[in-house]
Amino acid sequence: MNYKGKVVIIGLLFGALLAGCSQNVNSANSEGEGMTETEPFSYTAEQKNEIREAAKKAGLDKVYIPTVELGVDDFVDRVEAKDNQVRIVFFRGAITQSTEELKPTNEIASTKKVELSKDVSGEWIAEENGIPYLYFEKDGLYFSMSSARAFCRAEYERAATSLEPLTVQDTAGTNTIPYAITNSSAISYGTFSEMDAQTDIVVKGTKAGAQEIVLKKEDVNGLVIDNRTLSQFVLSDVFKNNTGHTLSSGETIIVQENAAADSSRVYSTLGYQLMNENEEYLLFLRESLTDPGVYIIRGVVYGKVPATDEGIHSKSTADDIQFKGDNPIREQLVAIFEDAREAYLN
Repeated sequence: MNYKGKVVIIGLLFGALLAGCSQNVNSANSEGEGMTETEPFSYTAEQKNEIREAAKKAGLDKVYIPTVELGVDDFVDRVEAKDNQVRIVFFRGAITQSTEELKPTNEIASTKKVELSKDVSGEWIAEENGIPYLYFEKDGLYFSMSSARAFCRAEYERAATSLEPLTVQDTAGTNTIPYAITNSSAISYGTFSEMDAQTDIVVKGTKAGAQEIVLKKEDVNGLVIDNRTLSQFVLSDVFKNNTGHTLSSGETIIVQENAAADSSRVYSTLGYQLMNENEEYLLFLRESLTDPGVYIIRGVVYGKVPATDEGIHSKSTADDIQFKGDNPIREQLVAIFEDAREAYLN
């Protein structure tokens, strides 16, 4: 690696700026002592497709993705592309890869070499007044791993070691909407009967449109911190109502969907897919504890049941599925949806 600029030895710089191993660790050290085990990273088909499309746009023949998280509760936030360069932004940092050397833009304060594997070595580079980042070369590509927030150097090195190629294939003709999926704690249900027993409101109807889209991002790095859509839902049937007020056929209620779209993608919690307008759904709801007049879907993804008998596929297009998350939950939803339709619609 060739770098321009005078290297100034500042021994304490790395210790101060890298003192943020995961939140479950009291202190950071380069060996990862006391560090929690990094979780495997899983990607949805939509996320992989978005990364492939970014690589094609940037002119890359191949692109790499980490198979373990950069830190605790990590997730993909967005993917960016420009000439010869792809940047994958995660909650815990960003990985930039390019066919051209990613040279430092400021004077270098210090560097420290690190062996990532028997074939790949890298450097921790600290520019003047900057946070250190990991820099290395692999299979003809140059990589930079960085973060604007506190991070653990050992977790970054482990993620760098886990990088695997994602084949850049032609995806022309697909009709998928890019979804950025975030993790969150939520109630889950093993069976339909369990969800039904804990639900006070069961209705059928159609989404008429969005009354309000709530999409908030951090000022520093643009990470999403709030993603909700308050949707107008027109009732056609009220099957259960154990609340203290009346719900009637033809009435329009406000349902909170845990996803929000901007001009380029949908930011989703746990793989929730926004309801299609003018398509029938069976909803299992509860009243919001904080927003009067707003109804919350049970279990985020569990309580939104497509009224069609085509499993969790939409009536509109083959690509427009009703859930964007992991396969184990998908299989669970298929069974719950079938039982829910059998109980209320058949």
